[in-house]
Amino acid sequence: MGTMKRSANILLNLVCFFLFAACSATDSQQVLLNRADSLMPTHPDSALAFLESLSQQDVSSPAAQARYNVLITQAYDKNYIRHTEDSTIRSAVKFFDSVGNVPMQAKAHFYLARVLQDKKEKTEAVKEYWEAVPLAEKAGDTELLSMAVGNLGYLYLGEKLYDKADSLYFRAECLAVVRKDSTRLASILSVRGRIYAEKGVLAVEKREEYFLKAKYYLDQAIRIAAKIRKCKIENSALMHLAALYNLMGNTTQVIECAKRSMLFCEDSLSYGGYYLMLGNVYYKAERYDSAAYYWTQSLKINNYYTKADAAMKLSDIAKLQNNMSMALHWEKLHAIYKDSIILSESSIDMLTAEHKHQLRQNEQQYKSGINYYNYLIGCVVLVLLVWVLIWRRKRKNFQKRMRALQTEKDRIEKEKLEQLRDIENQLHAKKQEVKVAYGAVQEDRKKTAVLHAELEKLCTHRQEMFMSYMRESKEYKYLMDFIRKVQEQDMPLTFEENQWRSLVKVIDKFSIGFTEHLLAKYPALNPEDVRFCCLLKLELPYPDIAAVCARTPSAIYKRRTNILEKMKPAEEDASLRSIVRKI
Repeated sequence: MGTMKRSANILLNLVCFFLFAACSATDSQQVLLNRADSLMPTHPDSALAFLESLSQQDVSSPAAQARYNVLITQAYDKNYIRHTEDSTIRSAVKFFDSVGNVPMQAKAHFYLARVLQDKKEKTEAVKEYWEAVPLAEKAGDTELLSMAVGNLGYLYLGEKLYDKADSLYFRAECLAVVRKDSTRLASILSVRGRIYAEKGVLAVEKREEYFLKAKYYLDQAIRIAAKIRKCKIENSALMHLAALYNLMGNTTQVIECAKRSMLFCEDSLSYGGYYLMLGNVYYKAERYDSAAYYWTQSLKINNYYTKADAAMKLSDIAKLQNNMSMALHWEKLHAIYKDSIILSESSIDMLTAEHKHQLRQNEQQYKSGINYYNYLIGCVVLVLLVWVLIWRRKRKNFQKRMRALQTEKDRIEKEKLEQLRDIENQLHAKKQEVKVAYGAVQEDRKKTAVLHAELEKLCTHRQEMFMSYMRESKEYKYLMDFIRKVQEQDMPLTFEENQWRSLVKVIDKFSIGFTEHLLAKYPALNPEDVRFCCLLKLELPYPDIAAVCARTPSAIYKRRTNILEKMKPAEEDASLRSIVRKI
């Protein structure tokens, strides 16, 4: 047992040792690569020399090897060494895509695009730049994002897709302003000036507007470049400004800008663009020999568009000089240069690559959006389910309480009705006694008076019981509120028909058929008379009855007289209120 424990401890120590050694080796490799990365912004030549001095053992781990491949590609790019193969950077792209390291993913895709751009594979380069843009945004790397957007703009500009290129350069301009990068800002403004100048050539209706915008951007670029002493950028902006003045027909400004720009030229090849512009100036002035000289010199520039333009112009001069053989020679060169332009164009493929990338991004966003909405819908459904359960439980408890209250209410009403029936039976018995006593003992007036007094007392008690029950009813309370509202507003209101029916119904309920007994005794009464008597039964004063019936007090008194005439009471001096009270 002890031997097995010692063996386990030894094995555990060996595993820990190897893990520590592996971690230490990985850390030391990353330190070396961090040193090279720190040299890259300011001393890219030193960074390249340092990276080339590293051995295979210095970057043996997969992560270190992938990062080394990105850095060595970046170093070649910053030292203006043309890329010829893409296998190195593709392996880095594959690794960082698999591990999900977003900052290194963005960098790897960007430099893969740079390699493809150097290899003239523009369509694939556009695709990789569009891969790098959202990754750089996600990583918060504004410098890399600015370079990716700028390079995309450059590729679109090369294919004469001016609107797309300008939108990308505008985005790069905003990033440069945010980063306070004056060098990049001046360079971008110069290119935007060139874009608007070329758009002005194509758009006749907006030519003046585009030329003014081009001049504004180029003046800004020249001013910023001169301030920070970036001669190459200032030279490029002056060249574009001279070309703009040439398009505008301002010969003096063309020559002045060309002279200013030529001060920055480092070799004879840099004069090619200026030779082309000066040739155009002299051609317009009909100085064909000078124009032919400058256009011939402009053929040295490595740009098929410029060469094709110069060859066509030289052919025109040869025709004007009746030198048809030279004219044919220049036209053949022009055709050759045009064929080269066609072979180099791939704008459709580039747009297709961008479209495919955008579709892929939209699909990813759609899937993430669907997942989010599914989660949101699930949460909403769960909340609704919980709410429904709580509501059902509360509703069940509420219904239970309502049933209990209704049962108690029915019990109380039953007791009250039984009391009313007892009183009604006693009253009926007394009436019978009165009739028997009155018929049998007509002469005994004293006894009759006593019985009448008891009858009156019972009637009073019945009326009091009736009113006590009525005051507890909601119909009576509504009637009192209605009367109070009419008196407060001092204007007539209508007591609704349904309220009349409810009031009469509850009066009949607590008086054991008041209206039935009233009509049985006085059948000449109409429904309005019956309602009037119901209000008297409730002991309402005549002004309140006038408020309920929406009539004046005088009209109420007239109705009282009419009802008495219909009743024809035995006692001529009997009042309507006393008659109603006894029913």
